[in-house]
Amino acid sequence: VVLVIAAVTAVTLHAVLTHIDQVLHLSFAVEMFNEGNLTTPHFLHQALLIMVYILTGQTSWGFSTLLANLLPQLFLGTLLYAMLRTSVHQAVWAQRHLWGARFLSIGLAVSLVIMTPATVLFGIVSPFLQDANRFNSMLLGFVTPTTFHNPTMTILRPFTLILFLLITKFVLQPGLRDASRGRVLLVITLTALATILCGLAKPNYLLAVLPAVVLWLAWSWFRKLFGGWTNAIFGVLVPGGLFLVWQFLFTYVASTAVLGSSSIAFAPFEVIFGLVGGSTGLVIARLIASVSLPVLIYALYWRRARQDHALNFAWLTFVIGMSYMLLLAETGGRKFHGNFFWSGYITFFIVNVVSVRFALVQWLGDVAVNKRALTGRTILILSLFLLILVNSIIYMVQFYQWG
Repeated sequence: VVLVIAAVTAVTLHAVLTHIDQVLHLSFAVEMFNEGNLTTPHFLHQALLIMVYILTGQTSWGFSTLLANLLPQLFLGTLLYAMLRTSVHQAVWAQRHLWGARFLSIGLAVSLVIMTPATVLFGIVSPFLQDANRFNSMLLGFVTPTTFHNPTMTILRPFTLILFLLITKFVLQPGLRDASRGRVLLVITLTALATILCGLAKPNYLLAVLPAVVLWLAWSWFRKLFGGWTNAIFGVLVPGGLFLVWQFLFTYVASTAVLGSSSIAFAPFEVIFGLVGGSTGLVIARLIASVSLPVLIYALYWRRARQDHALNFAWLTFVIGMSYMLLLAETGGRKFHGNFFWSGYITFFIVNVVSVRFALVQWLGDVAVNKRALTGRTILILSLFLLILVNSIIYMVQFYQWG
């Protein structure tokens, strides 16, 4: 996993290190290092970049930027591999085919790190835009779980996955009911730390997951189901809420010269139509194509999927994240920066990961019962997965050619 992700990330970084997002966040890091000024409220990437710069002998900011983008990708790939192997190691097929299970987990982990929407369905396979924003111009109108050009999204993804797994284990189910006080305190501390790291990386996942947790707890209370209320309140809601308040004040109330004067406005579909070109049909088609794989998995395993708490919580968070993406905008010069798009992107990344894991577990169960590796729905899911994977590789080739 580490070797493959190192190779594919190096290919993409070859092109994106001069992208405006990379250059901007590098300038923030240099100012933090030289002047001690905090120019952005989500500075985890800058902190990592500075740490790498110091550890490498302060020789090159460019090399430090490369490593600061590479390390989170390696961390994410390792987390995904561990999660997938944990999900399959109890299966009969995995016990009989140990190396097959390992390589399957490796392949899926790497795929989930690099996966982008099925843009090939729209003939978007060539560098038709040659401006400084061409890397994400190919993805405008899509909901993508992967954006190579944006360093804060790169560092956000592994901590988002950790927070989601902690919420799944200790908030959505009674994981701490009979635990000792020390273990409860440890879990709350780890969850709060993951929440804060998500906010320091980029606030967009917290914007979606906090209301999702509140809605889930309200639903659990109405249905008289037990949930991890203590961990939800002190591990997620309190630290996450306080952190978002501070970031809001930093960004919109005490605005710095770097961020500029701006506020949040209700502007349904205004930003996405403005960026894509105003074509309603094209926007709808791209949104449908983006979510095609998770929707297909949920539809084909409908009876089992609606009983899966992790999958349904991921979808709930995604709906909230997409609401921000489609309905909200910033005013002033930041309007078409599309900063609320990141909420849709990061929540869809989790939906993508959880859906693939869910489909894998269902497939392993079906193989154990029916002794058949390929069924009709397996072929459908695998075909669409491979189409998206091929598209992702084509997209990476475009990155390399542009560099």
